[in-house]
Amino acid sequence: KRKHEEDTIKAHNDAIAYNTHMRELDLTYTENERIAKAETERIRTDFKTDHERIRKMTAAAIRALEDKANQARLANEDYLRELRNQAEHLHRERMETLRSMIGGMIQAMQQRVWTQQVERQWADRLAGLRNAHTPVQTRFVELQYDLDSLTRNSGT
Repeated sequence: KRKHEEDTIKAHNDAIAYNTHMRELDLTYTENERIAKAETERIRTDFKTDHERIRKMTAAAIRALEDKANQARLANEDYLRELRNQAEHLHRERMETLRSMIGGMIQAMQQRVWTQQVERQWADRLAGLRNAHTPVQTRFVELQYDLDSLTRNSGT
């Protein structure tokens, strides 16, 4: 009977030891599970933080590139506007020079035409005077000859 009691006590102690061991294993498993969950959560948090930081850095880099591109575009537009203004200014200057040259040429041509007209008018007047002078001169010479003849005849 004693043996049976000892065996029963031993079985009971073994059962208690087994239950204690199982509780410890269960606690260890639960602790490991809690640690694993905490580590997983820490990794997720770190990932989210890194992801957000990288997203912000990328967005900032993109904004910086967009700003730089806009500045380059504005500078290029200003440069093109300046070139266009210079081209327009040069065109206006050349057109003004050309107008001035053409005006001078037209004035010279008008002066030449006017001079030719005046020369023709004076030539016509001189020709008219010459035509009028020649008969008068001829008549004067004839009269002088007649006077000379009369003077010679009366002196004789």
